[in-house]
Amino acid sequence: MKNDIVKIEFPLPFHIPIEEENTAIINYENIAAIKFQFHHVKNESLKAVPEIEEVCTLIKLELTPNNEPVGAAEENLLRFAVEFSIIALNDFIDAFRLESNSNYIKNFNITDLPPSIEIVINGTETRYFTTPTTMIQKGGEFDTGAFIRTHKKIEVWYENRQFEVIDKFLSRGIHHLYTEEFTFAIVELQTSFESYIRLCHRIILTKKDKREEDINKAQGIAFRNTIEDHLGPALGANLKFEENSIVKEWSEKLYKLRNSIVHSGESYISGDTAYEAFDSLENVVNHITQLMIDNGFMDEAGRVEIKALNKNTPSHVDKQEMMEELKKRGFI
Repeated sequence: MKNDIVKIEFPLPFHIPIEEENTAIINYENIAAIKFQFHHVKNESLKAVPEIEEVCTLIKLELTPNNEPVGAAEENLLRFAVEFSIIALNDFIDAFRLESNSNYIKNFNITDLPPSIEIVINGTETRYFTTPTTMIQKGGEFDTGAFIRTHKKIEVWYENRQFEVIDKFLSRGIHHLYTEEFTFAIVELQTSFESYIRLCHRIILTKKDKREEDINKAQGIAFRNTIEDHLGPALGANLKFEENSIVKEWSEKLYKLRNSIVHSGESYISGDTAYEAFDSLENVVNHITQLMIDNGFMDEAGRVEIKALNKNTPSHVDKQEMMEELKKRGFI
């Protein structure tokens, strides 16, 4: 994979005010070197608003990996190139927005791109499908049950704002997984979990008839101490980060990753890593929720669950079904 040259064109559904053919070069020492040119084209994108975007920006990009990532198969190279190219371009947009005071310029994600794009690897052209799970989903039918549950959930939010925080960060984290904005997803998913832990602690103290003053003070206890030294004993379980296998998996795959992003500036998270983090979150939430139920602090109706995702990674896509659907729609 090292020394491969990958060329991609990203037709964006909006305009970036940079003069034609200006070239930006960014070298991420341990990941990849990227060069991209800005071109202005007539708005022919189905994803752009004609009344606003008369001209859109076409990015012509060239990427050279600096290392040999795990799994050097062409499919992995394609995914890596697209994921990391979007990160690099958004890095440039973030910096340009600040330096030009162009606050209206937005970032973009995988869903802003056409259903498929052409990618050239060492001179050989191939087609990459940007959002395959969207293409094969059988949507369109009105879900009455979901509509009713939505109203009930909003009612719960008004009654308890902590549930609102938990649910909203979870919802947006899952959405950012889908749009492949993985660093945002990790931070939001972990924030949701921290709010959930605080809620569990509050429920336990309330059921033990603690004073409101003491309950509020307990919300300031360090996060790890809350889990290990307070929730664990109250639930009759060992929730030590290094000793409970479920907690340890979450700590390694989500908690430490979030800390690396926030405290150490970790910027590249692969899709596989992000979905593993989500799975670890699902497991630890189910584990603690069951302990809360078993110990009488929560009933089955109050169970907190995270539904399985329709993951937009190759290992979670039925390729035969995808190819048949793409043929029906005329993409191939």
